Amino acid sequence: MALFSKKNQQSEQKPKRAKVVVSDDARNYVCIADDDEPVVKPQPVKEVKPAPAPVKEEPKKAPVKETVEEADERAQEEELENEEEPVEELETVEDVKVEEPVTLKQSMAVARHNAGHKSTIGKKFCADYLEEKHEDNAETNRRENFTSTGLPLADTHYAVNDKKKKCFVYVYELEETSMLLINSDEKLADELNHKHGNVHKSAFPKSKDQWYSVALDDTYTEEEVQDILDRCFKHAGGKDKADGLSLKESLALAKTVKSAHAQSKKTICDYLSGKYGDEVEINTRENYTSTGLPLADTHYVKDAKGKNVCFVYVYETDGSMMLLIKANEDFAKGLKENHANVNKSAFPKAKEAWHMVLLDDSFSDDEVHKLLDDVILLNK
Repeated sequence: MALFSKKNQQSEQKPKRAKVVVSDDARNYVCIADDDEPVVKPQPVKEVKPAPAPVKEEPKKAPVKETVEEADERAQEEELENEEEPVEELETVEDVKVEEPVTLKQSMAVARHNAGHKSTIGKKFCADYLEEKHEDNAETNRRENFTSTGLPLADTHYAVNDKKKKCFVYVYELEETSMLLINSDEKLADELNHKHGNVHKSAFPKSKDQWYSVALDDTYTEEEVQDILDRCFKHAGGKDKADGLSLKESLALAKTVKSAHAQSKKTICDYLSGKYGDEVEINTRENYTSTGLPLADTHYVKDAKGKNVCFVYVYETDGSMMLLIKANEDFAKGLKENHANVNKSAFPKAKEAWHMVLLDDSFSDDEVHKLLDDVILLNK
């Protein structure tokens, strides 16, 4: 009995076996556990990826605004690149009607037809003339004859008036000849076409104004080309030097010229009243209006008919003295020989000529008095 019981007892004992469990402090830790305990299978550990760093967006750069000249240059290139090749029938004046606007390439084809009668007048002649004749009233832009891709490129010239500018001519110098695109009225275009031919309405540049292509040949003289440039300059609002400086321009120039002498509105009034008495009418005013605009003294003398005529405006601004005198061109020319700051004035608007005189250090007090005496004499 005892043996049976012990054997049964031994048979009832189940052997223990090793199991792999995941402990808190280490992976793959081996421990012994009873079979009754559930086997815990290792769970895959999910890898936690770090959140991506926020991407900083680069601030958008404002587009660079192109200049008027750059826009013109780009427009020329685009026009020539996008146009179809001109047909040969458009190479002569008879094949293109003046009333029908032609493309830029067609205008060039007409100009190249004159290769046997090439004009010697080109880009340099036009730019040199405008700079000498109109100075700061015209802005010239000299460029190469062709772009880097081989497309013809024009010089573009602008009329400048009160800081506004307007293009009035494109000057092309092709391999064989020269050509102008002019911003003009129909009258000039008709005159040129009647005398020389090969003048056509142009579809380029795209503008509210009408442009004309002019193929220069050896029938054009230098004087004629100069006249074309002057008339187109005027048509675009250009102000010729002969028109004189505006009052604003004269005052702006006066601010740049300081003088050490003691002339003022008061000293001029004292001199005129002391020497001429009732022969002159003195009008004294403040230097500025209530809104801050410069204000002149105006002085009058009786002319041969007994009528009061103004002979001088006297401005005193920020330490500068400026006179507007009523005098003829010869008198102003003689004055300018000794004093640089003498210019024709567009103000006041009158049939008679007026000139601006800055009383700089080139004037002595006696010379100022003599100037006033001479101007009075001119207007008596």
